Amino acid sequence: MPEPITDLPLLALMESSMDAVIFLDASQHVRFFNQAAEQMFGYAAAEIIGRALDCLIPPQFRPAHQRNVDEFGKTGSSARRMGGEQLLFGLHRNGAQFPIEASISRAEVAGRVTYSAFVRDISEHAKAHNELAAAHAEIKAWARVAQQAREEEKSRIAREIHDELGQLLTALKIDVSQCLDSISAEQFAVHQVLRRMRTQLDQTVTATRRIAADLRPLILDDLGLEPALDWLKQEFCTRNSAQCVMLFDPELNQLPPELASNVFRIVQEALTNVSKHARATLVHIDIIDEGDIVDITVRDDGVGLDAPSVRSNSLNGSKRGLLGIRERAYALGGTLEIESQIDSGTRLSVRLPKPILAVAKDKEILR
Repeated sequence: MPEPITDLPLLALMESSMDAVIFLDASQHVRFFNQAAEQMFGYAAAEIIGRALDCLIPPQFRPAHQRNVDEFGKTGSSARRMGGEQLLFGLHRNGAQFPIEASISRAEVAGRVTYSAFVRDISEHAKAHNELAAAHAEIKAWARVAQQAREEEKSRIAREIHDELGQLLTALKIDVSQCLDSISAEQFAVHQVLRRMRTQLDQTVTATRRIAADLRPLILDDLGLEPALDWLKQEFCTRNSAQCVMLFDPELNQLPPELASNVFRIVQEALTNVSKHARATLVHIDIIDEGDIVDITVRDDGVGLDAPSVRSNSLNGSKRGLLGIRERAYALGGTLEIESQIDSGTRLSVRLPKPILAVAKDKEILR
């Protein structure tokens, strides 16, 4: 039978604790069990004093607990948090298991080793954590569904603009050209009007193709990710006085359509930001297959971002492009990192897990 604790002030202090306090001897038998411990574990102190601590630990965790105590004794430390990052569980008298946080202290007085354990029931905390994690997962699933719905709608609109409106404009241009060929040279004023109409139609056809491509480049659906990224790189170089170098892993041509769309959009938004803000002369795009991860890196030699903005990740309304990239990465369970300094360029890195769940599955999950 463990020797009882007779230090009355210490007992009073431990009894008043809101956390469960348990004192143990060197063989892990209970010497003290306060009122909070009684409420937590369902045992009266008189029932538990002298019993092994194992009766408060679920059977599947007892070997690991003993190993931890043995290792703790060898370290020479006086205190430590039990379990490390692993979630711990206590065992109620009625057989119910519940999550706990616990710390253990070790002291040696007059040659006798004593352990003290401070235990807190975190059932409500764990429940709230699980509910929050479930809510985050649902938000991510909804975000993926919403993004895919937007991409599908953009694709539909882009194809209608390209096919329907483009054909109508081309037909009008042909009609105007036929009118020019059919009227006499003496009708100079009419010639001038028709030539102006044909020029405006040419400009409208060009604008229509550009709008359709910005909405959703049909080359992405028809030929795949790599040709679409090549087109994007060429468009960037055409519109900017900057060189763009791209490294693309051919294995990524086999990505699911949803993930390929997001890779394209992330690169597109990154290049748009470079075009608008960086004043760069050289841009590197690296898209690497790391097995279960797609690593997207866009580096430029431009003016950079201020360090506080990068450190705080304060992507507010003035940085909508970066905010859009972060939202895409978050929805796919990925990460976004930005490294930048004034006049030293910017490095944007996005890592996306693959393969992602099909959107159809997301919709099914949310029903």
